[in-house]
Amino acid sequence: IIDAIDRIKNTIVNRQHQNPSIPLNEKLLDVKINGIGFDDTRTEISVNLTLTSMAGQQATTNLSF
Repeated sequence: IIDAIDRIKNTIVNRQHQNPSIPLNEKLLDVKINGIGFDDTRTEISVNLTLTSMAGQQATTNLSF
């Protein structure tokens, strides 16, 4: 999961460099993994992430799959 998130981050960062018209608050600077959990009763993985834009804005979100 950590490698997949890192690859996705790198892909997004590389693609957004190709479009200088994207505002800094919409460009991804970094992704921090705050935690990863596994619920074996539901066979579910959850990941808590903090996304940081190039403008310094942060948002925290959860992904479950």
